[in-house]
Amino acid sequence: MRLIILAGANSIIGQSYCYRFFSLENTKTIQISRSIDKLEKEVERVQLDLLDKKETARFVSSIPLENVTQIYYLHLAGKFKFEEKKEHTRYLDMDVFNTNYTTFINAYHALSTSTMEKRVKGDVHLHLYGFGSVSDEFEVPYWKSYTQTKNLLRRFIEVACINEKNFSGAFFSMSSVNTPKERKLRPNADRRFWLSSSEVVDYTWRKILEHEKGFNDYRIIKSNPNYDYTFFKPKKVYTRWMKEMGKH
Repeated sequence: MRLIILAGANSIIGQSYCYRFFSLENTKTIQISRSIDKLEKEVERVQLDLLDKKETARFVSSIPLENVTQIYYLHLAGKFKFEEKKEHTRYLDMDVFNTNYTTFINAYHALSTSTMEKRVKGDVHLHLYGFGSVSDEFEVPYWKSYTQTKNLLRRFIEVACINEKNFSGAFFSMSSVNTPKERKLRPNADRRFWLSSSEVVDYTWRKILEHEKGFNDYRIIKSNPNYDYTFFKPKKVYTRWMKEMGKH
């Protein structure tokens, strides 16, 4: 049986995954969020703050694994912040770091520990999936905390897949996605070239369930005629985002 754990399930992408996986045979899905009011009621919901290491370990250890052979952990939790003043980005924003990375580490250690015996025997396989931005490779200074945290997370998943027994996974880097939070942050943006949550799920869900070995790094991009090699240059980013956020 498959077990799918959606962390950050209250996001629009998390709910899109939930709807996709809900109808699959021989599959159990668990939604995790700090607030469960907006989660799909027909799928198991767990109110949990992944920053709480002890509670995360307690919850994971309580999941029955008798008939589970494949565990898929999708880490959709985490915050983004636009850091307008570059001089403030000499240090990482700890809220961005903790909600994106520490939450994953707590879940990872809990899952790794609870499945160790079965993984060593070859009875269960653990799949890890992270999500970030296509801009991560450009190290844009206005979201340095987010970029460095996501790059650290990507590398952690990759190393775990190489070094741990019966681990595999992937990282999905996306162009802008049309979510309520993104619309609120950038109300004046041209959203014609933003991905929808359903497009993200349509592109990734088979890759997630059919992935068997090693680590893969994917990019999910909606073609934008305005994109060129200068798109993520700091000056151009600042001008574009100030306009999109309604600050210019």
